Amino acid sequence: MSNAAPTSKAIERLDPDTLFDPTELGFCSTVVAPAGARTVYIAGKLADDQEADFELQVAQSFENLRVALEAGGASLATVVKITCLIVDADSERIGVVSQARRDHFGTNRPTSTIIPVPRLAGENALFEIDAIAVAG
Repeated sequence: MSNAAPTSKAIERLDPDTLFDPTELGFCSTVVAPAGARTVYIAGKLADDQEADFELQVAQSFENLRVALEAGGASLATVVKITCLIVDADSERIGVVSQARRDHFGTNRPTSTIIPVPRLAGENALFEIDAIAVAG
């Protein structure tokens, strides 16, 4: 058995033909982590500037996610699952999040769930993202 750390190439990303194809939305239907991979769990990340507009809060939250992933030995390329919480979710805000997923994950699309919420823990926070990744 190899001691090599898993890489994004060892992660399987699957979109069965019989399901909706979420590629354009920047996520994947099914992700299979490699056997024996070390799992990294990232708590919800908010924007540093919660007075900023929605797009900036999303950008800052993704940057904070990247920093947290690196601290755990993972990267955006090894994320297998994200959950996004959006205050006052509408098609425009969901579009911003879809674009951010495409920009940050590229072809390494994780599974993703968006949950509309009335409020987040940060007083003026509009967006929060958490993640599960594999180290390597």
